[in-house]
Amino acid sequence: MMGTTLDEMLDILRDSGKPMKHLGLAKSGDPSHPRMLGYATLLVLWR
Repeated sequence: MMGTTLDEMLDILRDSGKPMKHLGLAKSGDPSHPRMLGYATLLVLWR
């Protein structure tokens, strides 16, 4: 998958049919970096 853009990767993940989860969203709408979160942060379904 070398050379795959972020948009292409997102399409691949969505096409897999599996639920995508994240640990929170930044103001920009991008997933938050795990290093910036507390230990008790729960996964949330990414829509």
